[in-house]
Amino acid sequence: MPDLHKVIVKAKNSRDYTYKVCYSDAVSVLKIVRNGFENAKRRAVDALGETKDDSSSMAYHNYSYFYWMEKAKAAMNNAESMFKNAKKYQEDLKAKMDQVNKGFAHLEEKILNLGKHESK
Repeated sequence: MPDLHKVIVKAKNSRDYTYKVCYSDAVSVLKIVRNGFENAKRRAVDALGETKDDSSSMAYHNYSYFYWMEKAKAAMNNAESMFKNAKKYQEDLKAKMDQVNKGFAHLEEKILNLGKHESK
């Protein structure tokens, strides 16, 4: 019985380590997403800057504005896609960890019941 308890403690420690690693991964993904949104913001600011620019060539001015707006849209779409992927990853991770926690609770309950039966 004590050996089984050690195995459970070791498994829980492993689970806790997995939590930390997965949490770290999720934070890293969110930082990448944040950088993507910041990039999109910079592109939009560049496009707005082109509208204020006193360029003598209206064609250049219009081209530059639309060029930077397209870059901003692409960066925003990319950041949004990364965010959706990060959210899906987080939801999948939560579902898996909830399942693991249910398994541990069930196992602990069995051990407690086993201990009660042995003490009788």
